[in-house]
Amino acid sequence: MENKDYITYVELFSKLYSEGQIEIKWLNHSAQFRATEEVEEEIQKSVNISHEEFIKVAFEIVRISQALATGINPKNYDRDKIKIISEIFLTPERLEFINVHCYSKNNVLEGFDYDILTKRSQEKPTEVLAYTALLNFISADVYGEKENDNYNKLTLELSKKEMLKLIENLKGIYSNMESLEKKEAKI
Repeated sequence: MENKDYITYVELFSKLYSEGQIEIKWLNHSAQFRATEEVEEEIQKSVNISHEEFIKVAFEIVRISQALATGINPKNYDRDKIKIISEIFLTPERLEFINVHCYSKNNVLEGFDYDILTKRSQEKPTEVLAYTALLNFISADVYGEKENDNYNKLTLELSKKEMLKLIENLKGIYSNMESLEKKEAKI
């Protein structure tokens, strides 16, 4: 496949991934991905893109991305393909995400959901006593080889005060991460 055609495939894959039409579950040294029905429609609408070639390129993108996320140069692939994938698909944020999800020794965050609750008086149910947030965190063990392996759910109910404290702590952690990243970039 010529480079200009390969670029077309990688651009389509990147677009569909960004739109959530392609989901990838990055696992330790492997990955699973699924596509929505819209992906098939996009492939059919696209001129000069075959279904078989798209799948082949998608697997190459995943394998090359996993290797590059750990700093390994994938030697089994053409340098031009690696460069195209790096420039079109792999943002620094994606590389970091892939690295964490493929090579962490800990559970990783797979999903997050919340509900806002009201605490009401038992004597006067129309009277709201407090508002709370119910946070649902879904984590996964990256060593699970099947899609539903090792999912854990943590549900927490927080008061507004606890929510503010959590937000402030997360902001502080994020700030520290950015400071370290900037310092190490200068080295």
